[in-house]
Amino acid sequence: MVRAAGRRAALGEIGTVRMAYRADIDGLRAVAVLAVMLFHYGVPAASGGFVGVDVFFVISGFLITGKLVEAWPGVRTGRGLFAWLGAFYRRRILRIAPAMLAMIAVVVAAGWLILAPGDYADLGESAAYSALGLGNLFFFWNTGYFDAAADTMPLLHLWSLGVEEQFYLAWPIVVAGVLVLAGRDARRARWLLLVLVAGGFLASLWLVADDPKAAFFLPFARAWELALGAALVFVPPIGSRRLAEAVVVVGLGLIAWATLWLTPEDVFPGVNAFAPCLGAALVIWPRSDRSTAASALGVLPLRLVGQVSYSLYLWHWPVLVLFRHYINGAWPSPPELVGLALVSLLLAVLSWRLVEEPARRLRPGPVGVAAGWGGAVSALVAVGLALSWSNGVPSRLPPQFAGLYSLDVMWDWPCEYRKVDGLPSSYCTFGAPWDSAAHKAMLWGDSHAAHLAPMIEAGLAGEDVSFLVYGNCPAALGGTVNRQRADMPTYAAGCSGKRADGLAYLGAHPEIALV
Repeated sequence: MVRAAGRRAALGEIGTVRMAYRADIDGLRAVAVLAVMLFHYGVPAASGGFVGVDVFFVISGFLITGKLVEAWPGVRTGRGLFAWLGAFYRRRILRIAPAMLAMIAVVVAAGWLILAPGDYADLGESAAYSALGLGNLFFFWNTGYFDAAADTMPLLHLWSLGVEEQFYLAWPIVVAGVLVLAGRDARRARWLLLVLVAGGFLASLWLVADDPKAAFFLPFARAWELALGAALVFVPPIGSRRLAEAVVVVGLGLIAWATLWLTPEDVFPGVNAFAPCLGAALVIWPRSDRSTAASALGVLPLRLVGQVSYSLYLWHWPVLVLFRHYINGAWPSPPELVGLALVSLLLAVLSWRLVEEPARRLRPGPVGVAAGWGGAVSALVAVGLALSWSNGVPSRLPPQFAGLYSLDVMWDWPCEYRKVDGLPSSYCTFGAPWDSAAHKAMLWGDSHAAHLAPMIEAGLAGEDVSFLVYGNCPAALGGTVNRQRADMPTYAAGCSGKRADGLAYLGAHPEIALV
């Protein structure tokens, strides 16, 4: 709860804010991490569980801004400002870095035993970026059509930590500016922050429409969510118990609606992030008296999950992904998913008990924290880059697995492209020579078909059969191509023309007996 002095500050005066422990916020953390976990583990009812990350952003904005404002009265000079900033960064590093860096180190060690060289090289590079707080940039640059599927990357979830860490770099300066402009007037500070929230939300809408991938991975489209939580520090508490009950229930309802209704196909963040973020803000909104709904959030089971929520977020994804690599990419069965969830919870408790809590109790100065953090990050970056530059240490595996080292190796299949009479372009042919083969066949489709060619070729060894790969477009046997591609505006029309050419070619060459 915000104590009485804090309530007076929220009503009109900056300088007496005191942030005390709130069990309901730990409960909200539990709701957020469980939503994310259910989504990642494929529970259909939680198709929008990814909004839990945005709920975390609002919580984080509220708590870190409250701490900054609480310490602001000690800033009297430039030296005091530097001490204020140093204390903030010291707290953030001790809160975030130890558990995250420990998890990265364990995942990199486990990858030595589980991952193929190409995947291990990708893990090394993503580990280096993530250790530096740049994981969102790595995944922004390295998740695409010809990259490893995003759900096979053990550190993919650290994109959100990258967004938050980059926000922390600038946010204390923004808060200092707001507090200087507001003087001791909390109302003015509140309106300044709400202007930032509105501007950030409009920028998010523009970025989602212009570049959805950038909006998802880069901090600009999410900054308003943290600013929304920050503005709550200066919002007057709710005096009416009945209104407080209603506000919390509506807030939880908005989060539940987003979790149950949204899907990964919906545009996000943008306007679809508004409901869960507003819901989180309504739950957090300071209250003069505890409500029954807030008390329900603070029950012991939720509170305990909330206390380990950061570590649970760190561990639940790599546990799932590494297990999927171990079972050759298959999706775990329901009993296996339950087991993975329990393993994740156990690792989270151990991480909280052995890493998070001891780190938070440390009392080194900012210089000591920076030195320890810099050394640990440098070591992980060095290991990660070494794994990347060595192509994932392929010497770990027997030579007969060389063809499976990475997607690049698997895609590097030599094929003779030749001009085929009756077709306007050159096409790949394999097997026996096309002109003299006793039997001819056509493999028709886009890359989903073409990736089968090396296996078909291996099965044709010694056979007098030649295959023509008629590629780049789906076969579209229904007569039209229904796939639209923003990067190729003429894709549908071009593929319809290719289909007509392909059918005409087959009609003129009855010797092609198999398609």
